Amino acid sequence: MYKILRNIIPQNLLLDTCEYIQNVSLQNPFIDSADDHGNYVFKRLYHNQLMQSEKIKDVLFHEHLIKKIKDEIGEFCFINDVRGLLNSYGSKLHRDGQSFGFSSEGLKKSSKVIKILIYFYKNETDIPKDNSLDINLINLKLKNFFLNKKIYMKMNFFYEFYLRARIMKTLQLNLGDVVLMDNNTWHRATYNPMRPKNKDNFEIKKILLDYEIVTDKKFAQEYADHVQKNFKKNDNYQNDPNLIGNFYLNKFKNNGIDIINIQ
Repeated sequence: MYKILRNIIPQNLLLDTCEYIQNVSLQNPFIDSADDHGNYVFKRLYHNQLMQSEKIKDVLFHEHLIKKIKDEIGEFCFINDVRGLLNSYGSKLHRDGQSFGFSSEGLKKSSKVIKILIYFYKNETDIPKDNSLDINLINLKLKNFFLNKKIYMKMNFFYEFYLRARIMKTLQLNLGDVVLMDNNTWHRATYNPMRPKNKDNFEIKKILLDYEIVTDKKFAQEYADHVQKNFKKNDNYQNDPNLIGNFYLNKFKNNGIDIINIQ
């Protein structure tokens, strides 16, 4: 499942964050990576860096955005783990719920986790097409017509990996749009041949801010524990849950949104 919320964040709020992002990124290391198109470099922005900026929090938790998300998916919990990527041009195909596998239960869990993606392009109002996101076109679920669980899981794997993951389209995004995408969605960065291949030609262009929400309050803490155990165990950048601030704590409370911390 994915959905684009069009023109949901005022453009001036996004543009106002560019100088802070540029400055804070100077202290972060370059990360070398590679895919089928060759080598490239990117940078990460971490929770504690992002949540120290009131301007960025105004973007991430914009009142109109929060209310629109509730309109689209209903009640949810906020996973208090905000991230950012600079020049995230890696084109490896994947889905974020990969760690839950292809079983019916695993896919069900993944469908309850929604990623909120906010893209923009340095300090410009237009987002070029090759700075976007490729996403699966087919969203149908494979019905379990098999009594044998192993047969179903094998069929589901082939359906997911060789059909859903192979028929993709590039999203047309404008500054101020927000993408909602559950963790069963296959995706990759749109390939850009001009992406920086080393730190010498690195210039911040494509900016992505994101966080996750969970639509099942009973499952939210289990998911937070899953993230901590599998993805944060050796992370040197431990989240400070208090950086959200009283203003946004009250905003979430007034909208009936529980906050789940990554401990």
